[in-house]
Amino acid sequence: MTPTVPELEFAQATAFESNVPPLFPGRAGPDDGADRLRLRLAVRGWARPLDLIAASNSPDDVMAILGALAAEVETAVQTRPNQWYLSLAARKRELARRDDAQLRAAASASVPGDDDDPVLHAMRIALADAEPTLSALGTDVLAALGNACDWLGERWRHAVGAQRIAGELASRALDADLRRMTRDPMVGRSHRDTLARLIGFATAATQTPLSVAYVYGGGGAGKTTLLSFLQRDLSQRAEPVPVVRIDFDEPAIDPTRMVTLNIALVEQLARSVPAVCDRASDMLPALRDTALVQHDAGLSRGGPRKRIKSSRPESMLKAESVASQAASDEGSILYRLLAPDVVAGPILIVFDTAELVLAQSDHVASSLVSWLGFLHNEAGARDLRLVIAGRDPPDDPDLGHAANSLLSRLKDTGARIETPIGLPELDPAEAQQLLRNCGVDDPTAAAEAAAAVPGNPLLLRITADALLQGEAELRESVRRAHRDSRIDADSARNYLLRRVVAHVRDPIARPYVLAATYSPVVTAKLLEEVVIPAVDRSEREPGPGIPANKKAATAKAKRVFDALASTYWLTRQTLRSETVPFNREIRAFALKLLAATPEGALLERDVRQSAAIHHLRRRSADDRALALYHLAVLGHPYTVPRDLASVQTVLRDVIEELPADLRNRLAPPVGSVAPGVARGVARSSIDDMSDSDWQRYLEGDERSKRAGEGAQMVKADRAREALDLYLARPTRPPGLPPTFVIQAQADLGEWDEGIADIDAILEREADDWLARKSIGPEALSRIYWITRLALQAYGRLSTPHAMLLRNASETATGPGLSTLPALIAVAETMSGEPIMAGRMRSQALKTDAAGRTLLCPIHGHLPETIELFDAGIAVVQSDWRQRMIQLAPARLIRANEAHLRDLQSRLDALHAKPIAQVNQLFNKMRTGIAVEPTTMAGLNSAVLLLRGLTPEFYRPLREALLALCENGVASPMMRHAVDPLFERMSIRPAEMEPATFYRRLSNNPNAWCTAFIVYADRCRLLPGLCESLARYADSPKSRRIASSFLAWDKALCRGTSSDWGQPAKTRK
Repeated sequence: MTPTVPELEFAQATAFESNVPPLFPGRAGPDDGADRLRLRLAVRGWARPLDLIAASNSPDDVMAILGALAAEVETAVQTRPNQWYLSLAARKRELARRDDAQLRAAASASVPGDDDDPVLHAMRIALADAEPTLSALGTDVLAALGNACDWLGERWRHAVGAQRIAGELASRALDADLRRMTRDPMVGRSHRDTLARLIGFATAATQTPLSVAYVYGGGGAGKTTLLSFLQRDLSQRAEPVPVVRIDFDEPAIDPTRMVTLNIALVEQLARSVPAVCDRASDMLPALRDTALVQHDAGLSRGGPRKRIKSSRPESMLKAESVASQAASDEGSILYRLLAPDVVAGPILIVFDTAELVLAQSDHVASSLVSWLGFLHNEAGARDLRLVIAGRDPPDDPDLGHAANSLLSRLKDTGARIETPIGLPELDPAEAQQLLRNCGVDDPTAAAEAAAAVPGNPLLLRITADALLQGEAELRESVRRAHRDSRIDADSARNYLLRRVVAHVRDPIARPYVLAATYSPVVTAKLLEEVVIPAVDRSEREPGPGIPANKKAATAKAKRVFDALASTYWLTRQTLRSETVPFNREIRAFALKLLAATPEGALLERDVRQSAAIHHLRRRSADDRALALYHLAVLGHPYTVPRDLASVQTVLRDVIEELPADLRNRLAPPVGSVAPGVARGVARSSIDDMSDSDWQRYLEGDERSKRAGEGAQMVKADRAREALDLYLARPTRPPGLPPTFVIQAQADLGEWDEGIADIDAILEREADDWLARKSIGPEALSRIYWITRLALQAYGRLSTPHAMLLRNASETATGPGLSTLPALIAVAETMSGEPIMAGRMRSQALKTDAAGRTLLCPIHGHLPETIELFDAGIAVVQSDWRQRMIQLAPARLIRANEAHLRDLQSRLDALHAKPIAQVNQLFNKMRTGIAVEPTTMAGLNSAVLLLRGLTPEFYRPLREALLALCENGVASPMMRHAVDPLFERMSIRPAEMEPATFYRRLSNNPNAWCTAFIVYADRCRLLPGLCESLARYADSPKSRRIASSFLAWDKALCRGTSSDWGQPAKTRK
């Protein structure tokens, strides 16, 4: 915050108090004084500016000095009156322009308050020659030292860097947290027995690479405390067991992006494993760069009602390329990190509150299993122990599907699965012990509370707080409730706020969470017409958030609904995007606590009466069942529908809340839950889902922007699994599959399987696309994939297909202008006929498709100048710059001489380095190079500058290689095709050394076949590989894919080839 005028006036009035000697001798004016004040602030934290201004300045000069810096500082009038803190940008500028002597002089000047300034202390350490001893520094100074490392940048002089400092801070925070959580002895015989079992699980000898234990209990059951005791015990052993805790409640953790899990793994192991700590300073920046690239490519997790970004066509190629390279890049970074010679003994990994992510999608469970496989195959882990802390019992037929799905997948990989362990409530004696540990010394009060309050450890701790910390009147109210064997209202409210409401991230939605639980399932309409008005009526004064009109009310209800839908701890995902069911156990406990509050009874009656009216006005079977439920609970007359089966289905989770006579009528068990409002993915399977639910699950829901399981699988490079899932139960007529199936076919190189009939798709859907004013993203994606499949499979387009693209190129806006040109350019070069409209062509010349567009000889007029990015021009060969000098226009070489020399130097430096560095370099290359197409001397010059990469073939060619190796063992045919390319890679990363490559291939064939294809493309060697495959491969599929690539390359190179040939410079 900028200093106020009164602060400046105060500074002027008291300026004479300052007696600081000047840094440099001589009388200084206001400008010099401001400069000196800025320097002194740059090496300090919060400081009084008056203490830092020389006493020789006049009041007018002081006022001018303070005014000159007013915009560069932060203030906190309430908490730090008359103190300033130099802003980050101003601080970095000031530190950068000063030499070390000036900074030391500014830091050595002593003024009041300096002894307590952690920033000044840290800056003195940073500027000193002596290496700091981190363990000897206070936590506040250590944190400031981490900031100083960032502020000084390349001028940081010590071997101990930001990563070591951050690791020390994290270790201290963890130690403090463990001390807090384990301060009192563990209470509860079952809890102690479970701890003993988990310690034995984590330390016992085993021959199994992966062992799994599942611990479950409701909110507040003590799982976090149990895990803290476990981690403390393992860390204090003579041979400590390192623990990696993956907390799915952390926003940075995305289980579908392996890199986020790997970052957490390295960060935590660096604190306890010296060998990992030594490598962390290199690994973590590389992993974070990889994470940033994946995020920019749209590979972040999408919520249940949020379309996954990379399903939009404009980011598909980027996302596809980045996702394909992720496993090999991260394998390159973390290679053998967890091998027995690095980490001796077992490693314990904890998945905390697994339901937070498992409930989102079956795809998440598969991603987590894949990550554990990666740790074994690439990181070299040979003894992993996994503890999964969950909420729901895996054997519960209604709630346990998510946990059971993960455990089943783990078992299929050969993991040893321990018997799941449940944490029960504490019995009254144990509850009394917990209350005594919390400070409730009165045995009568402890006994009364233990008898009245459920044995949930968190609720008991909250009760202890109420008994100890409240006013006398509150304490007496609590005691009175306990004597009456009731839960006291204060503890009930606090638990609900801390364990239920707090889980909902959106603050706008939180006031309505508890009222919504009176219905077992909510819709946006129910929230709008029932829940939100009931809560707002219960407030004494209308809040500012109450909508003023129908449109605002609908928008608010939708926001609350989305917040509930994304709170997986509290609700279950449903295939019907318009409904959200609550978790049965959590809802039942919440209602029990709400009943203990006086306001709960009033709110319940209001909500239930309004909900009954809401459902009676509707005619569906679900509404009739829910109206019956609310009327029965209120004690009002009700009529039981004749169709008892539908009522049993909807009310299955709430049958215990009904009056005895109605409960008896509905008591017959339901063999399976039909698709109703309370039915979610967690209780569904291929066999028992309705056709509509299965289609929503597989394809998603465009109206609610919910991504389908199939699209998520293909996006994550699991095309085979997605295709098999669809073929097990198709959702559309033969020949007309959803888009993700077409993409899966294209990726797998299975182009003639009779699954997608492109002519039938065009006949059925093209007229509808062309009739629209603009083509939406989903239609555009479909057009893209049928075009790509047609060009790869057949090398041509039918007349209706070409006409569709011609019309689309004339009307496309937004993403279409950047998505289709790369494919249309291929189609034009193959057919010799113009397709792309001038408007799209002009736009394409500003995108990554510019090179292909210019290679097409059909369009006569060439622009005077276009700008190409260096990442698209550069070829990873040691003679690339030499060929550029020989073939590229002389003016281009002169204008970019220094950059080309630097770029070749950086390419040469990749030799023998991890392959991850190749992609990291190219991901950062975004320098524009101006090209004059009319000056290109012939076809060789054009191909060198414009050909670029062919990411459309990375996955199909990967499949072509996989067909030539079994269980990671390359066949002689594969070696015959691949080995010559190693010799022609004049810059060869470590993993492209033949012996290393084949060893890595045996551990992870998918990842390293992909890595080979991508790197060969960067070296312009794919044509040679495909020539060999097309001629000699014994797999028809491999020959077909290779021939298709050669046809593309020949068309784009106007009858020639883009193959680099034998480099002029080779390296051994």
